[in-house]
Amino acid sequence: MWLADVPGSADKYLALFNLTTENRKVAFRFEDEMPRGKFAVRDLWAHRDLGVFEDDFGAQLDPHGAGLYRITPRQ
Repeated sequence: MWLADVPGSADKYLALFNLTTENRKVAFRFEDEMPRGKFAVRDLWAHRDLGVFEDDFGAQLDPHGAGLYRITPRQ
């Protein structure tokens, strides 16, 4: 996992990586790096919103695959 600030915003960039040789779900728990709350997630490579998540977010990734997302705090 890689997390970075979006300049001029409360948003974060999140990259998830599957380091295994099998297709698997890779998860990120918001509370490990961010204050509690709800977060909208956008897949930056697919150019689509994935929904609003509260505790964690996970993505099914191909072997040695990666995903890049934008995390936006929601009220």
